[in-house]
Amino acid sequence: MKKLNWYFKHGTICHVYSVLYEDDTFILVENDETQEYSFGVKRDFGTLYGFPVNQSCLNTEEANEILNAFVEIDKKYLDSLGEIAETNIKRWNSMLEVITQ
Repeated sequence: MKKLNWYFKHGTICHVYSVLYEDDTFILVENDETQEYSFGVKRDFGTLYGFPVNQSCLNTEEANEILNAFVEIDKKYLDSLGEIAETNIKRWNSMLEVITQ
């Protein structure tokens, strides 16, 4: 399994994450120590800003709740966004599958 490090405090503290899902744009990781989930745009991993607060350090229930909400939001835009919404729904569902295994 692919591992990523997120460094803090000028590189003196490191958290190790397992990559559970990754596509061209998004990533879902699990903190190896706390078993909490975080997800977002790949380029934001390890940066000062990181992932959005409501997508970070989530337990299984919280991650499921957020991802299911994203699915429902994108379903509302299927008619207007078409393939974009379909791709998003597939992404969120793939992340849900990984979390609920």
